[in-house]
Amino acid sequence: MKRLRTIIIVGLALVLGLTGMAGGDTRVSASEVTATDLESTHVLGFSYDGYGPYEGKLLNQSLQDGYDLTDETTFGNLFDKYADGGMRLDRLWQTMSFVTNNVWTPVQANRYLGVPEDTDLSMFSERTVGQAFSAEKFNELAIEKPKISGTLYCEIPHEKLPYIPATVTLSLTYKMADGSAVPEKAFSDYQNPRVITGYPGEVYTDTNHFLIPQIAGYTANTDKVEFIQDQTAESQMDKVQVDETQTGETQVEPVTITYTKNPVVQPEVKVPTLLKVYGRQNFYTYKSVNFKKSERIHHYLKKPRTYAPVFDVVDRAESRHGNPRYKLRDGSYITAKKAYVDNLYWQGDQQQLYVTSPRGTNLYQGLPLKDKVRHLKQGTSVQVVKMIKKGYLTRYQLADGTYITGNKQLVSPTKPKIVAKVKTKANINLYRDVNLQRRIKRIAKGQTVTVKGWDYSFGGITGMISHKRYKVAGGYITANTKLIQIMK
Repeated sequence: MKRLRTIIIVGLALVLGLTGMAGGDTRVSASEVTATDLESTHVLGFSYDGYGPYEGKLLNQSLQDGYDLTDETTFGNLFDKYADGGMRLDRLWQTMSFVTNNVWTPVQANRYLGVPEDTDLSMFSERTVGQAFSAEKFNELAIEKPKISGTLYCEIPHEKLPYIPATVTLSLTYKMADGSAVPEKAFSDYQNPRVITGYPGEVYTDTNHFLIPQIAGYTANTDKVEFIQDQTAESQMDKVQVDETQTGETQVEPVTITYTKNPVVQPEVKVPTLLKVYGRQNFYTYKSVNFKKSERIHHYLKKPRTYAPVFDVVDRAESRHGNPRYKLRDGSYITAKKAYVDNLYWQGDQQQLYVTSPRGTNLYQGLPLKDKVRHLKQGTSVQVVKMIKKGYLTRYQLADGTYITGNKQLVSPTKPKIVAKVKTKANINLYRDVNLQRRIKRIAKGQTVTVKGWDYSFGGITGMISHKRYKVAGGYITANTKLIQIMK
């Protein structure tokens, strides 16, 4: 077991890039190893000075197989080669910085690095004493070009290292907003209060919940900590520095992390649909039951019934003047006058229904309408034997036991006028689409055209007027009687 632990520690040292630290300054000058000895520009890795007790002691980081430098090589290229070994250097340096500044505990750092929780990292983290890692400075360093001096390692200038003095100290206190005791279990790996350090302006976001633990049923008031010195404290900085020499105390900024109990989410109670209606005229939806021009929400144009807007009505109401209103599912209001809106489903017994939808409709085996039997094209008629009503829905049963919808946008008890052929009164165009926007060819005056059905332009667009079109072989033509004549 002791031998295994030794292997882990040595392996971690290699991974963290902290080899060559214990032997003092290991710089190798150009006079000792020449460019010729290194095959011109080949280096073994990069190096840098530590901090605290290791300041002035060069720390070497070897790269597997070394690296061939060119005039375009940057430290970022060397760091990328290091990352090929399995870990990004910036994350490793940042981890050690968090441990040094008590933002993470050693156990948390070990979990993050994926090593045994009792691994001793102190021999590594103490090399950044008094410093906090800066991702911004790391990115600046990554674009720097190392100087090719003929040494074994490319040395990172000390002033370029991605660290800033950690001069701001925060004391984090964790408490519950409702006054209850902080759960001991949630803070088994945490200190309360917890003193941490960082550089001025540093913002730490606690993605891993290593600093701000999660408490079931509660939410913390923040997920980040900013290292900002109190302005009052800054104005007294000279006095604080004098006190430090006398008492050894430093200015500590208090920060409170407050946990608030999560609200109990009530299950949504769905208001049942009273009925569905469709629009028959131009009208508006309104914010309140007493219609005001200033409270209009949306304007709906009159459309063919097939494409008329449909609304879920959840309640009936009256204005202060006694005008009938429908309250819609979204809380808005529309008029309930039959001239403007009507029930979406046919009511009462019917003897025959005709399919009016351009897309046709289906017959079903039973109720609800799920098991399709066959499709009915526009213009098809069926004989009805019985109406079935369930809530606001109506279905009709046919003689063969199948069922069809009672939706007015799909079927009608009134026989539609079926047009079989039209004759052009003037030159017209054949279009690929019902909106007559993609022209195919011209049809000369006096030509007879067979009609397969009918449809309407801009059907699903509530803000555009719809016009009738005839579906013919290859596309659509106008239904304007000034341009075509219906043949009997």
